[in-house]
Amino acid sequence: MLPVSQLRAFAAVVEIGTVTGASAAIGRTQPQVSRLVAGLEEAIGFQLFIREGRRLVLTRRGARFYDEARHTLDSLDNIGQAAGRIRDDAESGPRILAPGYIAHTILPRALAKFRERHPKRYFSVEREKH
Repeated sequence: MLPVSQLRAFAAVVEIGTVTGASAAIGRTQPQVSRLVAGLEEAIGFQLFIREGRRLVLTRRGARFYDEARHTLDSLDNIGQAAGRIRDDAESGPRILAPGYIAHTILPRALAKFRERHPKRYFSVEREKH
C-alpha cells in the first residue's frame, strides 16, 4: 500500500504546479515534498514528472496516475462524512458520475443547491475515467 502522504504530496504538486507551492499547501518543507514524490515514483516504478529546468511537467502516465490518486484521496477525505451519514441514518441520495472538469466546476454549485433543499440527503460524486 502506498503512503497517503506521498499521494497528497503528488496531488498538491500537480494541482498547484510547483513543489514550493505544494509544500506550503500541505504543511511540509520543499525537500520533504520532493522526497515524498521521489519515493512515490520509486514505489510505483514509473516517472510522474519530467523535469525541464526548474519546471515539472506531468508525464502521460503521471496524468493517468493523478486521476486515480485524486479519486482515492477524495474517497479518504469523505470517509468521515460517510460514517456521519450512517450514524445519523441519513437518507440516501443520487450517485453522480461526471467528467473531472464538470465535477470541479459546474457540479459544486448545483450540489450546494441540492444540499440546501435536501439537508438530510447525501450524494456521491465519482469522476468519469477516461
